[in-house]
Amino acid sequence: ERNSRLYCVSCQALAMAMAGATLPMSSSLRVAAFCAARSITGTAAIIILSIFIRRLPYTVRTTATALRQIAPSLEEAAVSLGYSPFRSFLKITVPLIVPGIIAGGMLSFVTAINELSSSLVLYVGSTMTMPVRIYLLVLDGDFGTAAAMSSILLLLSGLAVYIAFRFMGRNEQALL
Repeated sequence: ERNSRLYCVSCQALAMAMAGATLPMSSSLRVAAFCAARSITGTAAIIILSIFIRRLPYTVRTTATALRQIAPSLEEAAVSLGYSPFRSFLKITVPLIVPGIIAGGMLSFVTAINELSSSLVLYVGSTMTMPVRIYLLVLDGDFGTAAAMSSILLLLSGLAVYIAFRFMGRNEQALL
């Protein structure tokens, strides 16, 4: 059992590691085909879809890890006491995995608002994201404006972490 679990975790880790390198290329082809059929090329929807596809593994991984830490006997006990499997999942499992969901969402959000690679490829004039604008300002040599915009991104990232800590009831001193 231990070897099979280790193998499963190793395969998941490999898939997550490869996703960072191969997902942008493979998903870009699928997204391009989807966009051609739906004509969302050049809209904000394509950037949002791309960022969502690239950052989803963070949330999935943290949620799966939180779910793996829960003993199946908790749900089994709820079912044996009369809850349906779905209700026992909602009442027992979901509250226990909420910190994992929030952690994954926070990680995804913080990396998504700082996303440059896919945004740089997909943006048009009307859909320019803040990291793309910062990148272009640095290329133009306007370091002051780029630094100010980078500070805003840094503050947004810190604010997201602070809100997540407050929502989960954690001690804010951990942020300092």
